[in-house]
Amino acid sequence: MDYRAVWNVILNNVLALTILIIILTSVVSAFIRQRSRDRCLHDFENYFVTLIMKTGKTISGKLKLYSSGMELEFKEPLYNKYSYIVSYAELEREMQALHRYHWDLSPKNMKQREKSIKRTYKPNIIRRTGRSLRNIVNTLRDAFNKSLTLFIGSMGNKVAGGRATQDMTSVGTSLVDMFVNAYDSVLEKYIGRKVVVQVEENGKFNEYEGVLKEYTSKYMELLNVRYDFTGDSGENTLKRGLKKPAFIDIIAPRSVMKIRYGGKPEKLSLKDMFGLS
Repeated sequence: MDYRAVWNVILNNVLALTILIIILTSVVSAFIRQRSRDRCLHDFENYFVTLIMKTGKTISGKLKLYSSGMELEFKEPLYNKYSYIVSYAELEREMQALHRYHWDLSPKNMKQREKSIKRTYKPNIIRRTGRSLRNIVNTLRDAFNKSLTLFIGSMGNKVAGGRATQDMTSVGTSLVDMFVNAYDSVLEKYIGRKVVVQVEENGKFNEYEGVLKEYTSKYMELLNVRYDFTGDSGENTLKRGLKKPAFIDIIAPRSVMKIRYGGKPEKLSLKDMFGLS
């Protein structure tokens, strides 16, 4: 088969070229959707966690993330129920918090957690450069999107008569969204430092101290939070006989948890970050 001849036919046939572009953009879009994960939620994947809903309902299981939602696999089946499934739309609307208890961490989980913390607080030059570039793209996000739209629109009109321009533009925007994050100069300053957050629980506001590990447009992640299970913290069903506060890691929607106070301006050691000693 003469591939050059086939390629020349495609290039000279506007309809065939348009179909080819639409197929390629669909494949790229599917890949982007499959690879896109919230970085905070990704940190808790494959750990045993407890999901707390605003209604007070709690579900515990091993966290698995997918492109459209997440699943909590139970340690033991509840009758014919082996897991709990929730879409990201439901999660964003109904989630109060996601807790990872230090006492539930297996030796393997502890090593994974330490590795994740090291990547965040002692990143290699590639990771440091990547985060800096991501922050720059975030700051100039509108300019990038407009430039990309103009470029792809012009290219689409030339090669495919404008029929595939909308699909190509959508892919370009998705690419920008995949590599950016909701950059916040204040939150960026406190990555790896202690902060005091205000959390709305049961109609009132409680304050907790922890180490800010990561944030995205929807969630914030705190490590080593001294959480009071003995009081009315909205998690009474999970006291488990605890007589004093215990340390946990928390992910919560930014609509529920807000940083109110910056902690002591000091550089924490990795031992302080791990918080398991």
